[in-house]
Amino acid sequence: MRITLGRPRYFRPVCVRYRNGYLGGPTFYEETDSPGATPLILAAMKAGRLPLWRAREILDQLENET
Repeated sequence: MRITLGRPRYFRPVCVRYRNGYLGGPTFYEETDSPGATPLILAAMKAGRLPLWRAREILDQLENET
């Protein structure tokens, strides 16, 4: 058996904040390079709901801006 070591992988939770607070745990996890990364909080849009596909689009846009 052979073990190959690679770079460490870190993940931070992505939470969605609704009008009345948070519902359940994180929506999904985003990979990051920082071991001390804090949770990313996205505000829900319009009627207090944010579909998962929309949250991922927002993350992609934020990542491409930097």
